[in-house]
Amino acid sequence: MLIKNEKGVALITTLVLSFVALGFIASLLYFLNSSTEISGIQTRYQSSLEAAKGGSDFVMNQLVTGLATCEGGTKDINDCDSGDSIDLGSYSSVGLFNLDATMLSSSYDNVTETEIYAVRINAKNTRNDEKSTIEFVYRVY
Repeated sequence: MLIKNEKGVALITTLVLSFVALGFIASLLYFLNSSTEISGIQTRYQSSLEAAKGGSDFVMNQLVTGLATCEGGTKDINDCDSGDSIDLGSYSSVGLFNLDATMLSSSYDNVTETEIYAVRINAKNTRNDEKSTIEFVYRVY
């Protein structure tokens, strides 16, 4: 069978190939945008995690030197109860992050004569909902 109007077939073929190419380009742009968004989320989380690590370093230093206090300086660290707020001083705000530290528990080991502390550090970005939490157990000799 002979096709009498080949111009119509060429037009339809060109349109189909154009739509396929358009779909391919659209999917590439979508994946590019998605990967950029994921990269931004990861960067913001990494920043909050680094702020929390800095807060935990500060608390560990305060525990070792014996300068740590709780509840606005009204309690010595050894008198803190579970759930009490550990004072961070000027480190309660670092850059875009608000930090808070909470005493989870503390106990004295009579055998090794050491104090053991469990602490939670929260870092929350003031501009968005990005936050991270670090919990650690620290032994002071």
